[in-house]
Amino acid sequence: MKILFALIILLTMPAHAQTIPYMDGIPAMANFTVIDDAIMVFDKPEGQITEISLICTNNCPTANSIQKYYQGIFETQGWNPQTNSRFLKGNQIISMDIQKGNNNDQSIVIIFRSIT
Repeated sequence: MKILFALIILLTMPAHAQTIPYMDGIPAMANFTVIDDAIMVFDKPEGQITEISLICTNNCPTANSIQKYYQGIFETQGWNPQTNSRFLKGNQIISMDIQKGNNNDQSIVIIFRSIT
């Protein structure tokens, strides 16, 4: 079942999907773009902490659809789910937070945090 779901995710992913910076080749979901001026990278002796935000302003999916999409993506790329929004691969942890946009519109923001 997981393999079928992963195959469906990969087949429905646009060939030109934008990858999320600092996120090991993880693609941005359709209709989401990276908020370039919201990228934060902190280097520390033990590794790196990054925070990347994506925004959707039109035809935005539900939070449940976003979680299912990224669970499939992370799992096909070798990440182990710790929760619905937290994934582990080697010594790297990526968490995902889905929020409504700042305005009273229908926008959705996804915040990815990575710790290595």
